[in-house]
Amino acid sequence: MGAEGKPDGTDTRGASEGPTSESWKGLKAMTKGPFWLGVYLIVAFAIILHLASVLWPSPLANQQARDTLDHEAMRLDLIARVQADSAKELEAAVSKAADTTAARRVAVMRRQKADSAQKYAIAARQYSDSVNASAVRAGLNDSEVTFLFIFTRNISLDLRLILLALVLGALGSFVHAAQSLATYVGNQQFNPAWGWWYVLRPFIGAALAAMVYFAVRGSLFPSALSVSGEVNPFGIAALATLAGMFSKQATDKLDEVFTTLFRTGPRVGDAVRADKLVPDTAPVILKVAPNPVKPNADAQVTFVITGTALAATTKVKLAGKDMTTSLNGDGTLTAFIAMSALPGAGTHKLTVTNLKGDTTSLTSQPFDVEVTA
Repeated sequence: MGAEGKPDGTDTRGASEGPTSESWKGLKAMTKGPFWLGVYLIVAFAIILHLASVLWPSPLANQQARDTLDHEAMRLDLIARVQADSAKELEAAVSKAADTTAARRVAVMRRQKADSAQKYAIAARQYSDSVNASAVRAGLNDSEVTFLFIFTRNISLDLRLILLALVLGALGSFVHAAQSLATYVGNQQFNPAWGWWYVLRPFIGAALAAMVYFAVRGSLFPSALSVSGEVNPFGIAALATLAGMFSKQATDKLDEVFTTLFRTGPRVGDAVRADKLVPDTAPVILKVAPNPVKPNADAQVTFVITGTALAATTKVKLAGKDMTTSLNGDGTLTAFIAMSALPGAGTHKLTVTNLKGDTTSLTSQPFDVEVTA
C-alpha cells in the first residue's frame, strides 16, 4: 500500500490523534489549580470531621438535671425516715398488746418496707453524688484527646470547647468555599487569582467562629462553669458553623458595627496616614519613562510611572487598553503592555486610576505618551 491506513490509501493516523489530544488537554486542564484546590478542600473536610469527633465533649448532666436528682434523693430519704418511724411505733404498740401474733406479722412487714425504702434512698443519694462528682471531675480534670490518631494530649473542658468552636468554624467555611469552587469551575469562570481565598477560607472561618464564641460565652454566661452543663456543645456548634459559613457577612457586619461605634472625626487616624492601601486623593502623573517609546522586537513594553497617590491596586490604561502593574519600593509604578497591544504611531493618553472599596474611581489627568514608528 502506498500510504499507511486503509487499503484505498487513505491516511488514518490523524483520526486517532484528535480524540487523544483532546483527552490529554482535558486531563491537563483538570489537574491545574481547581483540581488541587478540590483535593485540598476534601482533605480539609476529612481532617475537620476527625477533629470535631475527638473534641466533642462527653454528655454531662446540666445543673437542672442534677438538682432534680438531688431533690429526688431527698424525697426518698424523707419517705424512708417516715416509714422507719412508723415501723418503730408499731413495734412499740405490739410489745404492749396481749395478742401479738397478727400484730407482730404486720410489724415485720412494716419494718421490711421501711428497710427497702431506706435502701432506695441510699442508692438515689449515691447516684446523685456520683453524677455531681463526675461533672466536677470533667471540668477540673484534663481529659485525653488523640489528634489525627498520632498525638495525644490532656486538655481541659474549656479548651476543648474553644478548639471545637475553631474546628466547626472551619467546617462552615468549607461549605462556603466548596460551593463557590464547584459553581465557578462548573460555569468555566474560575480565576486562579482567587486560589489563596479558597486556601485561607477555613482558617478565616475558624478565627471568626472563635471570636463569636468568646463574645457569646462572655456575655451570656459570664459566671458559668463548663462543668455545670450550662454551655451546650450543640449551641456552640450552631454558632461556630454559621459564623464560618457566613464569615463574609459576619465580618462586614462587625466592621459596620465597630465603624459606627468607634467613628473618628475628619483628618484623624487613617485620614492623615500615608500608608493606606488606596489613597483618598486622585493620583497625579508627573513623569512616564520611556517617552517617546519605539516598537522593538521585545514581547512587551515596560513603563515606569512617577507620580503621587500611586498604590499597588492602581490601574493603568494606555489609549484605553489595560496594562499590568506593580508598585516599586520607591513609590513609582511599573506598567507592562504587550508589544502587540501597543497603539500605533502618534500621541496617546495614559491614565492611572485608584478604585476604592466603595467602587469610587479616582482617575488622574491624562498624560501624553508618544509612540514613534
